[in-house]
Amino acid sequence: MSWIEFRHVSFRYHENEPWVLDDVSFVVQSNESVALIGKNGSGKSTIAKLMIGLLQPQAGEIFIDGQIVNEETIWDIRSQVGLVFQNPENQFVGTTVYDDVAFGLENLAVPREEMTHRIERSLQQVGMLAYRDREPHDLSGGQKQRIALASVLAVEPKILLLDEATSMLDPHGTESINQLFRQLKREQNMTHVTVTHDTEEVMYADRVLVIDQGKIAEDCTPRQLFCRQELLDEYGLRIPFIVELTNELYKQGISLDDPMNHKELLDQLWTFHLTE
Repeated sequence: MSWIEFRHVSFRYHENEPWVLDDVSFVVQSNESVALIGKNGSGKSTIAKLMIGLLQPQAGEIFIDGQIVNEETIWDIRSQVGLVFQNPENQFVGTTVYDDVAFGLENLAVPREEMTHRIERSLQQVGMLAYRDREPHDLSGGQKQRIALASVLAVEPKILLLDEATSMLDPHGTESINQLFRQLKREQNMTHVTVTHDTEEVMYADRVLVIDQGKIAEDCTPRQLFCRQELLDEYGLRIPFIVELTNELYKQGISLDDPMNHKELLDQLWTFHLTE
């Protein structure tokens, strides 16, 4: 079952300007993790805004869970898609962290007891429960981003859409949030779409859509993308650290089977050590 489908979608912000997206088609299946990656200006963030109805295409159709995205369905669509922006300031409405996470639940008329449970659970998931009584604007950038994510998780969306959402986190914070996404995918069958220019963030995705000059340039797995240096060079993408380290180890006579994350790298190094 497809949760997200773009059918021949084209978009530009102003008439007589170049198309930001040009005849884009793709499908994201239920419980799939997909990364949209590309250089700044490639059109990937525009895809995210179209997906949730913040923009409307000039051509083509967009479907979420079989419903076409238009003015009549937009509020129902948005109840299923949780969007976390690059700048968390855009999502703060409450005077305290607790109030901010509660805002979306109040709009959905969630009963008080259930609301309390969801708020505490979502804050615990992102490691921010101890900050529940703090004012959001007094927090650091990374803490603000965690609160914005907790607010989205509390409403239990079927689709989690992240637009450069980990850009304000340090590497440890990014890894902990990515672990949470994988847990949600396993436990709640949540479809996960992340928009990024950072190749490190796509290592755990099921699929990667490379966006280049408003088109889907590649639709492949992370392993297929990172095994082809010429593709990374062509689209101006940086080599992930693990891939770069693997290449250097190969030059030293240590041949590994293209590990895609730290666990795979350590497991293969241990196996290599035992066989030496």
